[in-house]
Amino acid sequence: MIVRESSANTGYAETVRSHIAERVYEQKYYGVSLSAVAEVAAMTYQVPIALLTLVGKTHQYFKAAVGTGPEPTPVELTFCRHTVQSDEVLVVPDAQADPRFRENPFVTGDPHIRFYAGAPLKVGGVRVGSLCILDVQPRTLTAREAENLAYSAYTASSILEYQQPASRGPFQLLNFEQWRTARLRSARQAALP
Repeated sequence: MIVRESSANTGYAETVRSHIAERVYEQKYYGVSLSAVAEVAAMTYQVPIALLTLVGKTHQYFKAAVGTGPEPTPVELTFCRHTVQSDEVLVVPDAQADPRFRENPFVTGDPHIRFYAGAPLKVGGVRVGSLCILDVQPRTLTAREAENLAYSAYTASSILEYQQPASRGPFQLLNFEQWRTARLRSARQAALP
């Protein structure tokens, strides 16, 4: 399935997304877990490049990368900026044939991307990046493969989400004991006639 870019994102939503993505990028303790997700994706889909990206305001950052370096990329050159516009998997069977990408320097030059598939990563319900697979040959992705890629992105999102202090709900502002006391007080008040 090929998903068209949505114009539904407002400037505010874009600002929130890029802020969260950049905050997550600055945290350095995901290491092995996210690298394993990228490595499994590269092996599963037999592609030379697999990435976990975070799309910031001006750059795309890599939390895990197989087959390419970890240097940030200008966001206007990225495929993943299109992926974060929808909850669906974005599939580009042949980037040279797609008007959005055929003039992209990553298509016309090194690494000569022809195929892209990306599933959005979410933190706090906000699309912040993608788990994507890239190939130097055009190809397709079956519905089952797209579903598996989305599930792998969900797994990576869970890792990111778990390690985000801001995503821990009431624990963000209160320690556990304060939170538990407040919940008990609230439950008692609700039980009173």
